[in-house]
Order: sequence, then C-alpha cells, then structure tokens
Amino acid sequence: MGGIADTPSKVGKRASLRQIHIWGLLVCISLLSTLAWGDHFIHIGSVNGLDVQVEFMGYEELSERGEFLYEKGDSLIYRLRIKNRANRAFSPIEVQSSLHSDGIQCNPKSFYPGETLPGSSVSPVHQAALSAGNDYEYDVKYNIPSDICSSSGNLKVRIQFTQFGRIQSSSLIAPIHFHVD
Repeated sequence: MGGIADTPSKVGKRASLRQIHIWGLLVCISLLSTLAWGDHFIHIGSVNGLDVQVEFMGYEELSERGEFLYEKGDSLIYRLRIKNRANRAFSPIEVQSSLHSDGIQCNPKSFYPGETLPGSSVSPVHQAALSAGNDYEYDVKYNIPSDICSSSGNLKVRIQFTQFGRIQSSSLIAPIHFHVD
C-alpha cells in the first residue's frame, strides 16, 4: 500500500515541475522577444560624446533594400534621441532635423539630391541641457503630400553647442533611407 500512497504525490510533483518549466520557458521567450523587438533606434553618429539616434515610426513595411516605406498622404513620424556619453555637461545644445530627397524628376515637381521635401520637413530648433549620462528625445511628424512623386530620401540632423567658448556645429546624415510610394 505504501507504493499506492506514493504515486499521487509523485504525479503531483511531476505536474508542478512541468508547470515550472513551462512558466520558465514563457518568461525566457518573453524576455528574448522584448530584447529583440524593444529598442528600434538606429545610430546616426556621434559628435564630441553626443550620440545621435533615430527611430522611424508608422511605416508600412521595410523594403528589400532596408528603406522604411510610407504611403503618399500618410504621416512620416520619427523620434530623435541625443545621448550624452561624454564625461561633461552640455548646456545648451541645439538640435534640428530635416528630411531630404535623394533626387527625382517627375511632374508636378522635381527634386534635386539633398533638397528638403515640401511642407514642414524641417523641425523646429530644440534646445536642451544635457548632463553626463542623460539623454533628450523629441518626435517629428511630417505629413507627406498626396501629390508628391514616388521617391526616396534621408534624414539630416544638425547639432550645435558651445565648447571652450567656441560654437561647434555638425551635421549628420542618417545611414538609412525612407521611400514614399
């Protein structure tokens, strides 16, 4: 009879161990998917310890060439992040971003390479004070005109600050492109 009494407790232990393994597996999958899908920022460049990153949002899909695809008449939204990785404070910094065409000839309007897109493609100037280790983010929304030609373009970021009494200014161009269809 001792064997019969032990059987239910062993079955219960196996079932609870199985549940622990399943829950552990689910936690691992959740953690890995968070790491894989979490931060979508793309590094643009660094200037004197200021790390500049961008995240494009609201796009339809990624093209085979890695371009973010948007539809005419939709909104092209991106978030810019400036991280201070330097061992000093920056006060203030000025940041401005803009969207530029890769160049296209079509009706009603052609764009030469580097020309800003029509409408509000240039963000306002953003000012921030960044102490060491801190970051600053802002979002930009560009309403894509419905009559714009299908074309691709890129993002340009201008950053300016004072260092040792001199104004330092740099422009960075994102290594990725967007495409409007």
